[in-house]
Amino acid sequence: MLLLLCGSLHTGRAQMRLSLEEAVRMGQQQSPSARIAGLQLHAARMDYIAFRARFKPQLSLNGGLPGLDRSITNYQLSDGSYTFITQRGFYSELELQLRQQIPLTGGFVFFSTGLANRINLGDNLPPSARGSFWSSTPLSIGFFQPLFQLNNLRWDRTEEAVRYEVSQIAYTEEMENVAVEITQTYFSALSAYLNMKQAEFNVATNDTIYEISQGRFSVGKIAENELLQSELNLMNARASYESAELAYQRALANLRTQLRLPEGTQIELVTPDTYPQFDVDAEFAVEQAMQYSRMKHENQLNRLQAERSVAQARRNNGFNANISARFGLNSTGKAFSESYSNLTDREFFTISLDMPIFQWGRGKAQLNAALARQKSNEERIEMVERNFRDDIIYQVGQVKQLRRRLDIATRSDFVAQKRYEISKNRYLVGKISIQDLFIAQSDKDAAQQAYVNTLSQYWVAMAQLKRMTLFDFETMKPILREEVEE
Repeated sequence: MLLLLCGSLHTGRAQMRLSLEEAVRMGQQQSPSARIAGLQLHAARMDYIAFRARFKPQLSLNGGLPGLDRSITNYQLSDGSYTFITQRGFYSELELQLRQQIPLTGGFVFFSTGLANRINLGDNLPPSARGSFWSSTPLSIGFFQPLFQLNNLRWDRTEEAVRYEVSQIAYTEEMENVAVEITQTYFSALSAYLNMKQAEFNVATNDTIYEISQGRFSVGKIAENELLQSELNLMNARASYESAELAYQRALANLRTQLRLPEGTQIELVTPDTYPQFDVDAEFAVEQAMQYSRMKHENQLNRLQAERSVAQARRNNGFNANISARFGLNSTGKAFSESYSNLTDREFFTISLDMPIFQWGRGKAQLNAALARQKSNEERIEMVERNFRDDIIYQVGQVKQLRRRLDIATRSDFVAQKRYEISKNRYLVGKISIQDLFIAQSDKDAAQQAYVNTLSQYWVAMAQLKRMTLFDFETMKPILREEVEE
């Protein structure tokens, strides 16, 4: 049996041996799909780090310098009357603020210090209003707190944590997708190589048979029709070999591309001589998939978003308020030093209210819409989980079926090879016709191709089951992958 007798397959110029396991490992490290997945996970991680930084103290500097103000404004004279004057001036201001979010309450506190300067120009201004003026706020403390409102900070933190977890699982899933792709590409190249070698073998065999047939025809042992049949089979074998060789080169180039190997690299493909034979329980596979798959966390995120929409709609229908307070010290003067002396208190406190009274049913309609969407979301999640469960059960059944077919294909390949050898020997001693020999040869080729195809389908099905469940049934451990640093 050709496949079992050849422990490895190569072109004679092979520079690297490559087993299926090594190809998958290389693909998960350096294939284009793996690199894209790694970059996507890295971006998701950076987004999550940036999001979490929002909850740490934020130091900022804001203001404007310089600014120009030229306008006609209302001005109060010393006798209490008002007049309009043209004013010209420059102003600058800076504020350094340290701000801290409070996720528990949804508000924030801040500490700040600021300095402002204004230069008033114009002959129509009183002397006391002309020149440079400074204003400072050496220290200011304040807070802002929403009341009876949705705490968006808390919801954002919960959702972003789940979203980042989804991205991590998506990366693991994509790595298993790469394993499926590489397995398919590897076996495509392996199958193409076997077809080429089998076609090469058939050319040599049919050439030998044609020479024997010529000798027998010359002594009158066979009819001309049998000679022509052997010549036709030889030409067909040569044409098949050319097609098989081209298909192999194409499949090999595809494998090199997937593995990011240099163009022209010769590869020695190692035939898998064993295959996984452990049993997979369908219900156990479903349990693992429900626990580790991305679907579980995506459903969790969808539920959170639906709950948030309902909570927001409820809050919008009720009373809410905002409390804002600020306390500090400030001063002013025509000289910079004067603006930091004789400090006076600066207080600010306000409560803003918002309470809907009559909305023509808008608030109730919004709440009912949010509740309907939440219920629809639950129905969709239930349907997704049910379909996912059915897919897992089907995949387990397919793996079991392919393993049984693989056992049969292995035996069939062996029997067909043995039968061909017997038929060939019998033909050489004139015991059977050439038609019987070609039938045995055709059966041999078909059995070998069926074995390779079944072996490929089985390995791919196992890889797909791992991708769907994110569980390794050989080691009985979940598949966990960490981001590869660039």
